[in-house]
Parts: sequence; C-alpha cells; structure tokens
Amino acid sequence: MINGVTRRGLLTGTAGLLALAGCGSDTGKTTGREVRWRHDFAAEPVHPTAAANVVVAGDRVLVSHKGRLLGYAAATGDPAWETNQGTLRLFNAHPPIVDGNTLLMLTDATLKGELRAFQPATGSMRWKYGGYQDSIGMHLNWPAAAGGVACYSGLGYLGAVDIRTGRELWTKKARTQFPEPFGEPVMTPDTIWLPSAAGSITAWAARTGKNRWVAGDVTAGAGETRLGLGGGTVVSRSGGTVIARAADTGKKRWSATEDGAGSGGQHPIVTADAVLLTDNVGTTGTNAVVALSLADGTSRWKFPTETRITGDITAAGGSVYVPTEGALHALDPATGRPRWTLRSGKALFSNAAVSSDLVHVLAMSPDEDVQDSLLAIPR
Repeated sequence: MINGVTRRGLLTGTAGLLALAGCGSDTGKTTGREVRWRHDFAAEPVHPTAAANVVVAGDRVLVSHKGRLLGYAAATGDPAWETNQGTLRLFNAHPPIVDGNTLLMLTDATLKGELRAFQPATGSMRWKYGGYQDSIGMHLNWPAAAGGVACYSGLGYLGAVDIRTGRELWTKKARTQFPEPFGEPVMTPDTIWLPSAAGSITAWAARTGKNRWVAGDVTAGAGETRLGLGGGTVVSRSGGTVIARAADTGKKRWSATEDGAGSGGQHPIVTADAVLLTDNVGTTGTNAVVALSLADGTSRWKFPTETRITGDITAAGGSVYVPTEGALHALDPATGRPRWTLRSGKALFSNAAVSSDLVHVLAMSPDEDVQDSLLAIPR
C-alpha cells in the first residue's frame, strides 16, 4: 500500500465499473481489451488545482493525481515511490514532462510557482527553480523541455534552465506595468516557439534566448493560442483558425478554419502527416477529434465522441487515444476509425501513456467518495 493505494491483479469487476464494448454513436466494429493490471486510489476530495495525468519514463509509469506524483512499474503495476512535498501541491494541467533522465513538474506554492525536477526511477527531487517567483499563479504556463533545456513562461516572463542542474541559462522579463501574457511554449533542443496574447509567435534560440523570427498574423483576441510541433512545422490554433508555418523561418505554409476547434482546449498534435485537433473540449456541443493534412490543411477525417473529451489526446504506439467521459477510444491514425473502446460507466479518463506493450490511463470517478483507478491495457 502506498498512501492509500492498493494493488489488484487482473480486472475482475470489483469496481463494477468497467466493460469492453463497441462504440455507440462512434460507429464501426471494435475489439475489446482486457485490463492487465490496476491500482485503486483511496477516495478523497479533489484539490482545487489538481487534475490527473500519466506519462511513461523508461520502465516506470508516472502519475500526477490530485496534487501528488507517484511512480509504478509499468509492466506489473508494483508501487515504486510517491513524492512527499509537504503542503506543496503540483499543477497537473498536462502530462508530466520527461526529458532524458529528468521529470519536470510545476508547483503552486503560495501561487508563486516553482519548476521542480525529479528522478523518474526513484522520485527523488533533483533541483527546484524559482524563476516564476514574481509571476501570478493563474498565469503560470506548462513548461516545455528538449535536449537538456527546459523553457518556462508566464505573465511577462520567459526563460530557460539547464535540466541537469537547474541552472538558469537566460531569462526575459517584461518592463511594462501590464505585461503581455505568454502562452505555453513548444520546443526542440535548438529552438523554442512561444505564442502571445497579442497574436504573435516568436522563435528563440533554446540555449541563448536569441530571437530568431516573429510572425504576427495569428488571430489575436479570438482566444488563447495553442501550438503544436512536428515534421519541421509549427502549427497554431486560435479562435477556430489553424495556421501551419515552417519552423525554421516562420513562413506560412497554409491556414484553415475548423468550426468548433476554437480557443482553449488541447494544443494541436502534429504527427508524421497530420494535425490532430479536439473540438469543443469540455462543452456540451459537438465533441470530436479532427485530423487535417499536415501538407496542406485539408480535412482528412473526423471522429465524433458521445461525450466530452476529458484529457489530452495522445498519438503514440501506432494509435490515437481519445479519453472521454465514460470511454477510452483507440483510433487508427490514418482513417480515424476505432480499433477498440474501453467503456467505464461514469468515469472520466485521463490522457493515455504508452509503454512497450501497454496503454496506461486513469479512470476517475466524478464522486469524491468513489475511488479512482490506474489501468494498464494491452495495446
């Protein structure tokens, strides 16, 4: 047992919650998957800043759950460690970030914020960085990391630290009384791309902070701009407008309008040949995953879901995983057709994380007096 978490073997219906089935309005024949192993978490109130996400790092599946960070053996579900941050809680807006042998998380200490680095195998904290100390909690953004560099941003803040040591590489701070909010960065080992509320995207050298290019024709004022990156392309989404640019120069390649894909929600997912978007995340409107061609922005497929999308979609291991209220769908990335669906009653699914032969996901109850479960499903 680890902080009220008990291990169980193969799913036997103890929770009375899970069943494998085909889709309802998500048409097409599907196949089911057994649950290889599961962990049940003790029922407890949800911390107001907490969400729940999973990520795989080596042979560990790492879980951010209700403000805590926990590690398990990915193959067996055996508990490995749990963070002990005292009264400090962890932001869980997206899955934890893994770069090399380091796991990165944000904290919400006194709404000032810190970037903290952990060792995935043991959960020990390696360093903490207080570069957010003068920022405002609600404007702290999820960081990005690649090639041994971590980038952070917030209300008028932008900077980078060395992942191995936590040493500050560079920082930029707005000098105006009302600084412009930055969005969430995306990055490669060489470059950081950052959106702003004013409707621009800026590319910076990752290790020096040198400005490389600025593009100013993002749809300003239409909602928060989210970025995706892949295939030498940086893709922005704001207010239903999707724009693809050459990552090295900022030159526009194409733009498209996707009704319902508007502001907020998940950042675009860029695969080898497609851009994946989520429609109306968390609303009562049309809920769907939309795929556009990475080459020219034309529509490729659309997968409507019966209920709202409850976590980040994931493209990994040859499938696209879509967590919703009541079901986790595994889609064919070429066609959008469902390969299998795991149904879960009223459970809210987190994002999915893929290890060598398993898909790991959290099934969370909307009721505080009902336990949540970490599930491992054959791919």
